[in-house]
Amino acid sequence: MAAQTLTPLPLHSFPQAFAETLGRACGIPAAETHLVRCYFSDEHCDCKELATVHDLKSEQEFCLRHFQVVRRG
Repeated sequence: MAAQTLTPLPLHSFPQAFAETLGRACGIPAAETHLVRCYFSDEHCDCKELATVHDLKSEQEFCLRHFQVVRRG
């Protein structure tokens, strides 16, 4: 397929499209992937960005910016 015929995907929809395509290619129904809102909240910020990083230590979802804050401690 020529690159000119591809439709660019916004970053927030990439995981869903990837999971669906992979599932079809393998003949396996893809598990639904839903992005949630960033879990980060403090006295200055209650983040509403889409979470793209899962922190294994806390089992919570964060946007990249707040994941870096949490990781630094």
